[in-house]
Amino acid sequence: MSAKLTKIHYLVDKYDSKKAEKKITKKANKMGYELQSLNRGVAHFTKNGDNYISVKGTNIFNPTDLISDYRLGLGFSNSDLQFRQRRNEIKKIYKNSTGDNYLVGHSLGGSIITNAMTKSKSIRDNTTQAVSYNTGYTKLFHNELKKDLSKTDRKEIKEKLKHYSASGDIISNHLRTESIGDTIKIKTDKSNTLLQNHSLDNFNSLEEFG
Repeated sequence: MSAKLTKIHYLVDKYDSKKAEKKITKKANKMGYELQSLNRGVAHFTKNGDNYISVKGTNIFNPTDLISDYRLGLGFSNSDLQFRQRRNEIKKIYKNSTGDNYLVGHSLGGSIITNAMTKSKSIRDNTTQAVSYNTGYTKLFHNELKKDLSKTDRKEIKEKLKHYSASGDIISNHLRTESIGDTIKIKTDKSNTLLQNHSLDNFNSLEEFG
């Protein structure tokens, strides 16, 4: 269900803000969620008193996303403006909400929630569970994430953060070598294109939470 939640978040890239909000609200309601707030990067949904926060991936026509992709690849995500903004937005939602907190992200969004879980103790402590799909991940990004983490920190993150990586996906390929968190490999059809392997549709049957 969480993959479908993030998939509808991508509608912000297709429509103007009012139309996107209307369409996302309608689709979320059909899945039993209520949309509380929405912007290009973060969507806050609630269900049964709990919070579900989606961080979507790259819009290839948005320079800010492309810069963030470039910087995370080189291991500079923590100083990237978008990464900092999304962390602060998540903190604000947590501060102003009650109930359990769930994070979900795809591609760049997965990188952002992974960064948030490693670099913000308050986010880590107040997150019930986090799930990422085909997260952008490189060796340099991994080295940046693990810096200053204690064994206790890494254990807590592994218990709370699950990465799903589809076979054949080049964006999350390094996750299958090493990761902060727990990585689960998902088999895909060998005839898939690169875009198909990276798609959220590979995870529709999973029921992580919600």
